[in-house]
Amino acid sequence: MSTPDDREGFPRFRDVPDDIACRILELAAEDQAVCYNCVLLSRKAKVWVEPLLYRDIAIDSRTRLSNLHRTVQSHPTKSSDFFSSHVRSLYIRGGHPRWKLLDGVLKACQKVQKLGLVFLGDSLLDDDDDDAWREIRPQMLSLPMTLFKPTHRHFRLKLDAVQPSIFANITHVELIVNNTLGPESWSWSSLADLKTLTHLCLSTLSVKTECLEVARDHIATATPFFPHSLVVCVLAIQYARLDWGLQRLLEDGRWNIDDRVVVALTESYYDRRRGTEGEWIEKEVVRREQPYRELRSGCPWESMISFWDRAERKIAEKRQAQSREQL
Repeated sequence: MSTPDDREGFPRFRDVPDDIACRILELAAEDQAVCYNCVLLSRKAKVWVEPLLYRDIAIDSRTRLSNLHRTVQSHPTKSSDFFSSHVRSLYIRGGHPRWKLLDGVLKACQKVQKLGLVFLGDSLLDDDDDDAWREIRPQMLSLPMTLFKPTHRHFRLKLDAVQPSIFANITHVELIVNNTLGPESWSWSSLADLKTLTHLCLSTLSVKTECLEVARDHIATATPFFPHSLVVCVLAIQYARLDWGLQRLLEDGRWNIDDRVVVALTESYYDRRRGTEGEWIEKEVVRREQPYRELRSGCPWESMISFWDRAERKIAEKRQAQSREQL
């Protein structure tokens, strides 16, 4: 049986120059579902479209992470720097993944502009292996605090005389708080070194109020060191109970002394607001999508950017209200 060559297997573009055919496919492949279908058209189409397929990676299970790890470890049809060159954003959420899997994926995707590793649990790091982070310099970052070694819990732009830190190019950073790491475990004074930082978020994933209180204390400690570039700082509560009395917990003026600070609640709590606390939430708090919705959107960074925009608008609203009160 004869096998058609690329042109025969791709007849609609037989008379179209390659650069034009490639551009047509790239535009069509902006839709993720279409992108998968384009890969199946021919070998040439696969070469053109595959970089788009891996441009934005979102993983929500250990099985999918394992599959991705296997792909980045063995890709004979791709160049050795394929993933480093083409993966623009990487977002991995859920469970407690094995460090070996994360390590392999991170080493293959060193040029990501957006990196999110969102999960519960203690540190997964291998203390003898720093290569996974060696060249990662994202602009947007979301990481658990427990992923930082004690020697790396600072915001200085260099780890040593020659090695830049992961924060070297940062504009947006979300740190997921663990109640075992209080503000004394971080060098918050070094936050002032981040001259390009515009958006900071301290996020809680725990259902315990202790974690919320620790996050609040982190912000209180960090506030004097906010860089001038900072537009907004968010305390994001991803899980909360109606019996917590959030208004009482969060109206303590000792931690919220800068008008760039705002609180965010996930939609499940925000939408159930009632009574006096409900009025306070509507006035003071930003709504954030549930974590699983961020991932199901296919590109969680779009959801994150929308969240940041809402936080900025809330701060503007509060400033306008304060100005009216002073008239």
